[in-house]
Amino acid sequence: MKNKEIKETLELYYNLLTPRPIRKQLALLENAIENITQQKFNISEIKKPATDRDIIECIQESYSLIYCMMNGLKYETFDIREHLKKDKYFDWIAEYKMEHFSNEIFQELGMELVENNNEGFIVRDVDKKVSVI
Repeated sequence: MKNKEIKETLELYYNLLTPRPIRKQLALLENAIENITQQKFNISEIKKPATDRDIIECIQESYSLIYCMMNGLKYETFDIREHLKKDKYFDWIAEYKMEHFSNEIFQELGMELVENNNEGFIVRDVDKKVSVI
């Protein structure tokens, strides 16, 4: 099967197996996620994520929106740091980001990762020179 045929087959199964009210709700949710993403990141059109870090950021934002909707929270004022230990998925996202992108994240903050182990990590400012006396 070609990609186009596979896509058409999947859409057919989706339409046959998913009740219309749920399809409508999913379409509304997809539009809401797209609109909020455009507003939050101030972009005019949605582009596909380019890097692995972009993908995990998109997953985090999408899950944050769904989490807010399910728990009656305001997405506009939502802070993921308050919910890291309350929700295992947020905790997993944070651990994944630190495991795979910690050097990049600390560089953006003007720091350098000196050591990373099971107990934590040691960082230092990039601008400060370390001298030994």
